[in-house]
Amino acid sequence: MSLTVPRSGSIAGRSANLQVAPAASQAAQVVADFASTVTRVGIGLEQDRLQREASRVQVDMARDMNNLALDLRQIGDPDELDRRWAEGSAAIRASYLDGTGEDGRPRVSTANRDRVGLAFDDLSGRMAYSVGARAIDLRMSQREAQWLDTRHTLTQAAATGDAATRDYLFGLATQQLDEMVAAGIITPAEAAERRLSLQGDTTNAIAIRMAADDPDALLAAIADGQMNDLPAEVQAQYAVAAQASIDRRAAAELDAAEDAQRAYIAGETAWLGEIAGIAGTVGDVPVDYARLQRAVDARIPGAAEAMAAVELAQVEPDFRQMTPAT
Repeated sequence: MSLTVPRSGSIAGRSANLQVAPAASQAAQVVADFASTVTRVGIGLEQDRLQREASRVQVDMARDMNNLALDLRQIGDPDELDRRWAEGSAAIRASYLDGTGEDGRPRVSTANRDRVGLAFDDLSGRMAYSVGARAIDLRMSQREAQWLDTRHTLTQAAATGDAATRDYLFGLATQQLDEMVAAGIITPAEAAERRLSLQGDTTNAIAIRMAADDPDALLAAIADGQMNDLPAEVQAQYAVAAQASIDRRAAAELDAAEDAQRAYIAGETAWLGEIAGIAGTVGDVPVDYARLQRAVDARIPGAAEAMAAVELAQVEPDFRQMTPAT
């Protein structure tokens, strides 16, 4: 009789299941649960740290960006404002995403870079809108200031009579209006209104100067239509003023001529009296006969008498010494 011994693994087929002791299985589960708990706690702590870091950094970034915006409010040049904003915001972004803290460690963890970068871009975009709007306002204000300065200078040039400067400035003013329309600062209708107003102001300045310096030329300019940029009633007022100025000038010239004539007569009368007295007392004396003749022709009082005395003295130099018997 023979004995057969079973052999494991010698024949293909399922092996017998080994049963693990219940105590060992429970210990392995405890270890596994503990490891899982440690992992979850570690992940939670890291997430908490990253969240706190991101919140702190975002608050700091907002504070720095706000300080930058406050500094930019002091800038009145739009080009300088744009440059300072671009440089300042880029510097703040780099200081957080690429900078290090006092401990030498990165200010933003690698895991937070995307989150913080997006947060900064969102904040920067919001603030860039207000900064850009202010830059636009400044540019509009500068263009308005340039327009007003050109208008004032043009009016002065018209008042001083510098035609070359006036024509150049009027062309410059027209160009500025076209540029303001292209930039959307004013409408084409407003540009046309300003241009007409400028033409009127310029013509008015010319009229004021001509009324003071050459009212005759002003009347001729009005008659020739050179003042048509002015309303008809304004042209009429200038015409009346110019004519009044001409009349005052004529009256003043007449008064001056009369005063000069009276002074001339008074002077000649005194001179004629002296000549007549000398001729009657001394006899023949040198006389300005041309002047004496002019006085006679002008019928200056005493001129004829003085002429007679001089002629008599020439004919009868000793007539004064003659006696009736002579």
